[in-house]
Amino acid sequence: FKNEGNVFMREGDKLPSGSVYSSNRCTLFVQYDGRLDLDDSYDVFWTSGKAKDDTAGDDYYLMLHERGNLAMYRGTIDDPDAEILWATHTRGEIGNYFLSTDKDCYLRVFEGTPEEKGKLVWTNHVNRLQSGDRLIKAQGFSPLGGCNAMMLLRPDNGILGVYDSYLAGSLSVYECPECFDDSEAYWTFDAGLGDYDDFYVKVNSGKLKFYGVGKDGDELKGEFGLGEWEEDFEVALCDESGLILPKPIAV
Repeated sequence: FKNEGNVFMREGDKLPSGSVYSSNRCTLFVQYDGRLDLDDSYDVFWTSGKAKDDTAGDDYYLMLHERGNLAMYRGTIDDPDAEILWATHTRGEIGNYFLSTDKDCYLRVFEGTPEEKGKLVWTNHVNRLQSGDRLIKAQGFSPLGGCNAMMLLRPDNGILGVYDSYLAGSLSVYECPECFDDSEAYWTFDAGLGDYDDFYVKVNSGKLKFYGVGKDGDELKGEFGLGEWEEDFEVALCDESGLILPKPIAV
Protein backbone atom coordinates (compact mmCIF):
# COMPACT_ATOMS: atom_id res chain seq x y z
CA PHE A 1 0.00 0.00 0.00
CA LYS A 2 1.00 3.61 -0.49
CA ASN A 3 0.92 5.72 2.65
CA GLU A 4 -0.36 9.28 2.78
CA GLY A 5 2.07 12.14 3.24
CA ASN A 6 4.92 9.81 4.30
CA VAL A 7 2.91 8.76 7.38
CA PHE A 8 2.88 5.02 8.06
CA MET A 9 0.91 4.97 11.31
CA ARG A 10 -0.94 7.17 13.79
CA GLU A 11 -1.57 6.44 17.45
CA GLY A 12 -3.95 3.50 17.85
CA ASP A 13 -3.12 1.99 14.45
CA LYS A 14 -2.27 -1.72 14.20
CA LEU A 15 -0.53 -3.39 11.24
CA PRO A 16 -0.76 -7.21 11.02
CA SER A 17 2.03 -9.40 9.68
CA GLY A 18 2.15 -9.24 5.91
CA SER A 19 1.57 -5.48 5.82
CA VAL A 20 3.69 -3.58 3.30
CA TYR A 21 3.66 0.22 3.08
CA SER A 22 5.69 2.33 0.67
CA SER A 23 6.52 6.02 0.43
CA ASN A 24 8.90 7.38 -2.19
CA ARG A 25 11.87 4.96 -1.95
CA CYS A 26 11.18 3.74 1.62
CA THR A 27 9.20 0.55 2.27
CA LEU A 28 8.03 -0.75 5.65
CA PHE A 29 7.41 -4.50 6.08
CA VAL A 30 5.73 -6.29 8.99
CA GLN A 31 7.15 -9.75 8.42
CA TYR A 32 5.63 -13.14 9.22
CA ASP A 33 8.47 -13.96 11.66
CA GLY A 34 7.91 -10.90 13.88
CA ARG A 35 10.40 -8.58 12.19
CA LEU A 36 9.82 -4.95 11.28
CA ASP A 37 11.98 -4.33 8.20
CA LEU A 38 12.96 -1.17 6.34
CA ASP A 39 13.92 -1.20 2.66
CA ASP A 40 15.46 1.83 0.94
CA SER A 41 14.66 0.48 -2.58
CA TYR A 42 18.03 -1.30 -2.72
CA ASP A 43 18.18 -3.62 0.29
CA VAL A 44 16.69 -4.28 3.70
CA PHE A 45 19.07 -2.04 5.62
CA TRP A 46 17.39 -2.16 9.05
CA THR A 47 15.38 -4.72 11.02
CA SER A 48 13.95 -4.92 14.52
CA GLY A 49 14.80 -8.65 14.71
CA LYS A 50 13.01 -11.98 14.49
CA ALA A 51 10.97 -13.52 17.28
CA LYS A 52 13.15 -15.96 19.23
CA ASP A 53 10.76 -18.90 19.13
CA ASP A 54 8.90 -18.21 15.90
CA THR A 55 6.87 -21.16 14.65
CA ALA A 56 4.78 -21.59 11.52
CA GLY A 57 1.35 -20.10 12.01
CA ASP A 58 2.32 -17.50 14.63
CA ASP A 59 0.58 -14.15 14.21
CA TYR A 60 2.24 -10.76 14.75
CA TYR A 61 1.22 -7.15 14.62
CA LEU A 62 2.75 -3.71 15.04
CA MET A 63 1.01 -1.03 17.12
CA LEU A 64 1.66 2.66 17.79
CA HIS A 65 0.38 3.54 21.27
CA GLU A 66 -1.05 6.79 22.62
CA ARG A 67 2.18 7.55 24.53
CA GLY A 68 4.32 7.16 21.40
CA ASN A 69 5.47 3.59 22.10
CA LEU A 70 5.88 1.58 18.90
CA ALA A 71 5.69 -2.14 19.67
CA MET A 72 5.66 -5.50 17.89
CA TYR A 73 3.41 -8.20 19.38
CA ARG A 74 3.04 -11.95 18.98
CA GLY A 75 -0.67 -12.68 18.72
CA THR A 76 -3.70 -11.57 16.78
CA ILE A 77 -4.76 -7.93 16.71
CA ASP A 78 -7.70 -8.58 19.04
CA ASP A 79 -5.73 -10.77 21.50
CA PRO A 80 -5.58 -9.04 24.93
CA ASP A 81 -2.74 -11.36 26.00
CA ALA A 82 -0.48 -10.73 23.01
CA GLU A 83 3.23 -10.85 23.93
CA ILE A 84 5.54 -7.87 23.31
CA LEU A 85 8.58 -8.85 21.22
CA TRP A 86 10.13 -5.45 20.55
CA ALA A 87 9.31 -1.89 21.61
CA THR A 88 10.74 1.62 21.47
CA HIS A 89 9.94 2.07 25.20
CA THR A 90 8.70 5.59 24.54
CA ARG A 91 6.74 7.04 27.47
CA GLY A 92 5.41 10.42 26.39
CA GLU A 93 2.25 12.22 27.40
CA ILE A 94 -1.02 10.69 26.24
CA GLY A 95 -1.90 12.30 22.93
CA ASN A 96 -1.34 12.22 19.21
CA TYR A 97 1.69 10.53 17.62
CA PHE A 98 2.63 9.39 14.15
CA LEU A 99 5.29 7.21 12.49
CA SER A 100 7.07 8.40 9.35
CA THR A 101 10.48 8.20 7.64
CA ASP A 102 13.02 10.87 6.79
CA LYS A 103 14.91 11.33 3.49
CA ASP A 104 17.36 8.56 4.47
CA CYS A 105 14.50 6.14 5.28
CA TYR A 106 15.12 6.18 9.03
CA LEU A 107 12.00 5.62 11.14
CA ARG A 108 10.82 8.58 13.20
CA VAL A 109 8.01 8.84 15.78
CA PHE A 110 6.76 12.39 16.38
CA GLU A 111 4.37 13.94 18.83
CA GLY A 112 1.35 15.63 17.29
CA THR A 113 -0.06 15.18 13.81
CA PRO A 114 1.49 15.50 10.35
CA GLU A 115 -0.32 18.85 10.07
CA GLU A 116 0.95 20.08 13.47
CA LYS A 117 4.17 18.14 14.01
CA GLY A 118 5.65 18.21 17.50
CA LYS A 119 9.00 17.00 18.81
CA LEU A 120 10.78 13.84 17.72
CA VAL A 121 10.37 11.18 20.45
CA TRP A 122 12.13 8.20 18.84
CA THR A 123 14.17 7.21 15.80
CA ASN A 124 15.88 3.95 14.91
CA HIS A 125 19.18 5.81 14.33
CA VAL A 126 20.58 8.48 16.66
CA ASN A 127 23.60 10.80 16.41
CA ARG A 128 24.02 11.43 20.15
CA LEU A 129 24.02 9.07 23.11
CA GLN A 130 24.24 10.82 26.45
CA SER A 131 23.63 10.32 30.15
CA GLY A 132 20.04 9.21 30.75
CA ASP A 133 19.48 7.87 27.21
CA ARG A 134 18.80 4.31 26.26
CA LEU A 135 19.78 2.40 23.13
CA ILE A 136 17.10 -0.16 22.35
CA LYS A 137 17.31 -3.45 20.51
CA ALA A 138 18.34 -2.85 16.86
CA GLN A 139 18.86 0.89 17.36
CA GLY A 140 22.01 2.41 15.87
CA PHE A 141 24.20 5.25 17.12
CA SER A 142 26.55 7.11 14.75
CA PRO A 143 28.21 10.30 16.05
CA LEU A 144 28.44 13.36 13.82
CA GLY A 145 31.70 15.12 13.00
CA GLY A 146 33.59 12.72 10.75
CA CYS A 147 33.46 9.63 12.97
CA ASN A 148 32.88 6.64 10.68
CA ALA A 149 31.77 4.33 13.48
CA MET A 150 28.35 2.94 14.33
CA MET A 151 27.27 1.33 17.59
CA LEU A 152 24.51 -1.24 17.23
CA LEU A 153 22.65 -3.38 19.75
CA ARG A 154 22.29 -6.42 17.53
CA PRO A 155 18.71 -7.74 17.31
CA ASP A 156 19.78 -11.32 16.61
CA ASN A 157 21.98 -11.98 19.66
CA GLY A 158 21.94 -8.91 21.95
CA ILE A 159 25.65 -8.14 21.47
CA LEU A 160 26.56 -4.46 21.55
CA GLY A 161 29.20 -3.68 18.95
CA VAL A 162 31.00 -0.84 17.20
CA TYR A 163 31.31 -1.30 13.43
CA ASP A 164 32.21 0.56 10.29
CA SER A 165 29.24 2.89 9.77
CA TYR A 166 29.09 2.32 6.01
CA LEU A 167 28.86 -1.46 6.23
CA ALA A 168 26.67 -1.65 9.34
CA GLY A 169 24.36 1.11 8.13
CA SER A 170 23.81 -0.28 4.63
CA LEU A 171 22.54 -3.82 5.29
CA SER A 172 20.72 -5.49 8.16
CA VAL A 173 22.35 -8.24 10.21
CA TYR A 174 20.17 -10.81 8.41
CA GLU A 175 21.09 -9.54 4.94
CA CYS A 176 24.84 -9.38 5.68
CA PRO A 177 25.74 -11.44 8.78
CA GLU A 178 29.42 -11.37 7.83
CA CYS A 179 29.38 -7.55 8.14
CA PHE A 180 28.80 -8.02 11.88
CA ASP A 181 31.32 -10.78 12.59
CA ASP A 182 33.66 -10.19 15.52
CA SER A 183 36.47 -9.87 13.00
CA GLU A 184 34.69 -6.85 11.48
CA ALA A 185 33.97 -5.16 14.81
CA TYR A 186 36.13 -2.54 16.50
CA TRP A 187 34.66 -3.50 19.89
CA THR A 188 31.96 -5.81 21.24
CA PHE A 189 30.35 -6.55 24.60
CA ASP A 190 28.14 -9.57 25.30
CA ALA A 191 26.04 -9.25 28.47
CA GLY A 192 23.95 -12.33 27.74
CA LEU A 193 20.90 -10.61 26.26
CA GLY A 194 20.49 -13.17 23.49
CA ASP A 195 17.96 -15.23 25.46
CA TYR A 196 15.48 -12.32 25.55
CA ASP A 197 13.09 -11.19 22.84
CA ASP A 198 13.45 -7.56 23.90
CA PHE A 199 16.37 -5.75 25.53
CA TYR A 200 18.11 -2.38 25.77
CA VAL A 201 21.15 -0.51 27.08
CA LYS A 202 20.78 2.38 29.55
CA VAL A 203 23.46 5.09 29.74
CA ASN A 204 23.82 5.99 33.40
CA SER A 205 26.48 6.80 36.05
CA GLY A 206 29.34 6.55 33.59
CA LYS A 207 28.29 3.07 32.49
CA LEU A 208 26.43 1.18 29.81
CA LYS A 209 23.88 -0.95 31.67
CA PHE A 210 22.38 -3.93 29.84
CA TYR A 211 18.76 -4.95 30.53
CA GLY A 212 16.69 -7.86 29.34
CA VAL A 213 12.93 -7.31 29.31
CA GLY A 214 11.36 -10.19 31.23
CA LYS A 215 7.78 -11.07 32.07
CA ASP A 216 8.33 -9.92 35.65
CA GLY A 217 10.17 -6.72 34.76
CA ASP A 218 13.49 -5.49 33.36
CA GLU A 219 16.53 -7.49 34.50
CA LEU A 220 20.03 -5.99 34.76
CA LYS A 221 22.40 -8.44 33.05
CA GLY A 222 25.71 -6.58 32.87
CA GLU A 223 27.57 -3.28 32.93
CA PHE A 224 30.43 -1.70 31.00
CA GLY A 225 32.34 1.24 32.46
CA LEU A 226 33.05 4.24 30.22
CA GLY A 227 35.94 5.60 32.26
CA GLU A 228 36.03 9.00 33.95
CA TRP A 229 32.77 10.87 33.65
CA GLU A 230 30.91 13.95 34.78
CA GLU A 231 27.23 14.35 35.60
CA ASP A 232 26.40 15.31 32.00
CA PHE A 233 28.37 13.22 29.54
CA GLU A 234 28.13 11.73 26.07
CA VAL A 235 29.35 8.43 24.68
CA ALA A 236 32.23 8.84 22.22
CA LEU A 237 33.27 6.27 19.60
CA CYS A 238 36.08 8.34 18.02
CA ASP A 239 38.78 10.67 19.24
CA GLU A 240 38.91 14.35 18.29
CA SER A 241 40.76 13.56 15.06
CA GLY A 242 38.05 11.11 13.95
CA LEU A 243 39.97 7.90 14.65
CA ILE A 244 37.80 5.10 16.00
CA LEU A 245 38.58 4.33 19.66
CA PRO A 246 39.37 0.78 20.88
CA LYS A 247 36.32 1.03 23.15
CA PRO A 248 33.55 3.60 23.82
CA ILE A 249 34.31 6.23 26.45
CA ALA A 250 32.51 9.04 28.29
CA VAL A 251 33.35 12.62 27.31
